[in-house]
Parts: sequence; structure tokens; C-alpha cells
Amino acid sequence: MKILQPLSIILMLAFAVPVTQAATCATTDVTVEGINAFACKTHPGENDTGYAKDINGDFNLDTSIIWDGIVKSDDPGSTLMFDEANKTWAITDAISAPFVVVIKASNDFASYLFTLPEVAKTGTFSLIFSHVTGNGQTKFHGLSHISIYTVSLIHI
Repeated sequence: MKILQPLSIILMLAFAVPVTQAATCATTDVTVEGINAFACKTHPGENDTGYAKDINGDFNLDTSIIWDGIVKSDDPGSTLMFDEANKTWAITDAISAPFVVVIKASNDFASYLFTLPEVAKTGTFSLIFSHVTGNGQTKFHGLSHISIYTVSLIHI
């Protein structure tokens, strides 16, 4: 009986720890001016710092595209804001396609490539990163920040 008690406690603790669920993205997770993304990719266990260098490879784009602009919602004085309750975002200065919208939550991020619209200032997002709590419920991670990567010039 003494062996069963510690084993029971260990099993109870093991099931009480949140279990992260692998997220998949869909092009409908993020919209810009009512338009769905062209493509998306998830990045479990990563941050989007320095992601500009990986965008072309992630989306099989020509290396002549240089992603040299970034706006992050968590930068001081940022013109990019989001409302997590309404799952909307907005940017003061319009952006032009192509661009990539990144949603970052917990230790994961997902990137969404847009080839349209030509000019954008608003959009929506879905929370896709979650874990299962000890009582078996799915809990979505809150949004840390949104980043938008832009191109100022395509080098030929």
C-alpha cells in the first residue's frame, strides 16, 4: 500500500501538468481587409525575432525579395495595435502587399503571407496555440504580440 500512494501522487501530478498541443495554421486564421492569407506556417517553440531572413524559405519565395521592414505591436510607440477580446488588429500607416503577418503567443508563432490587398490597415486573427489543462480543458494562450514584415523593394 505504501508503494501505491507515492505512485498515485506521481500519476496525479503528471496529469495535472498542462500539455501543449501542436498547432496547425489555416489561411483563414488571419485576415487583412477581409482577405485570407495566401499561405501560412507554424513555428512551435520559437520567437519571431530575426524571422525576416527565413520568410523566403518558409514560403518558397524568390530570394530577390528582401524583407526589410518590420512593425511590432509591442515596440514602444508602435503604430500596430491589437484588441485580443475582439480579435482585431490595426496599423496607423497603411501597408502594401506583399507582407507577412505574425501572431506570437506563448513560445510559438505562426506566419501568414499576404499577396493581396494592395493596401491594408486592419485585420482579424484567431488564437491557435493552446494547451490542455489538468482537468482536460483546452486553454488558448493569450497573444504576446503581432509583427508585420514588409518589402520596400524587390531586387532583380
